[in-house]
Amino acid sequence: MIGKINSYMNSHLPGTLGEHVDFMAARLLSADLSNHAICNALKLALSRIIDGVNSSVNDLYRNYLQDNCKWDTMPCINLPVGMQDLSKKVFTEVLKEGEDDNGDIDKRKISIAIARRKLDLFVSGDFECEVMQVLCILEQVVKDCLVAGREPPNKQSELTYYKRVSKLLDIALHDEPLQLLDGEVVSKVTSSVARKNAILFGVNNASKFGRRIDLIISSNRVELSTNEWKRSGSSESTLSRQQSKNFRSNKAILKNILSLPLQDRVRDKVFSTAMDWNGDQTGLVGFEWCEANPESYTESTVEKDTWKHGPLRNVDGLGYSDLDTDVIVMEASSG
Repeated sequence: MIGKINSYMNSHLPGTLGEHVDFMAARLLSADLSNHAICNALKLALSRIIDGVNSSVNDLYRNYLQDNCKWDTMPCINLPVGMQDLSKKVFTEVLKEGEDDNGDIDKRKISIAIARRKLDLFVSGDFECEVMQVLCILEQVVKDCLVAGREPPNKQSELTYYKRVSKLLDIALHDEPLQLLDGEVVSKVTSSVARKNAILFGVNNASKFGRRIDLIISSNRVELSTNEWKRSGSSESTLSRQQSKNFRSNKAILKNILSLPLQDRVRDKVFSTAMDWNGDQTGLVGFEWCEANPESYTESTVEKDTWKHGPLRNVDGLGYSDLDTDVIVMEASSG
């Protein structure tokens, strides 16, 4: 099988960004797949995902795409800025007022600073605003902080870390039409993909029932993102596998969202965000669809109709989806 793929590669010239990702995946098939970075880069490349988050995986993409003059033309995701300017100003002021003489946070001082501003908002009647949300979130974070001098318990579970975050999500999303589905629920979107793959590749196992996810954010029965947690101290290979799984799940979700009857003026602005946690540290990851040219590969010495329908078609009798001609680009938010 690998020999046939190499034969196709030697007789075709990739043109679009998506085609180059296909060729990268084909080359990785012959690499050392015991290396977790290479293995996960292969999984992502096969899903046509360009990883701008994991440094080890990103280096593999960067090296390959730079060699083929494609890295500099890769689009970037423009995630909206997080807090409004007023919220940032209040946040900074509260932290400053909450410091002791040594510049450390004093729980009593910062709690007083938060309470005063919350009271001002209640008195003014403007208590359903972003500033109030920021104050409530900061108040919850202060409550969860350990008293100075106490060491955190070793090997806290994923659930412990999730519970802390869920309190903050409840505050941030309380007035949004969103549902937080937690507790290792099965993603319906990934279940649909698994069933299609089972038919396509002739497999029959439990994996076709979809992935179990730590937290799915949805609205009106439409999944919007999957989010995963690992406890602090997990190995790099474990974290890398989790990222790969989470990113591929979110690609399927974004693709499903774009299959909905969206207005054209909205479709070009659609992106999704997801969280990937390692203990109490996370990255907010953005996912955006990059239109790839659906034209065929440039043929050289192979018969003309082999790739005429676009990228990844009928390799050794395996029929790939005629619709999967796009690339997902993702990166960590810096806002």
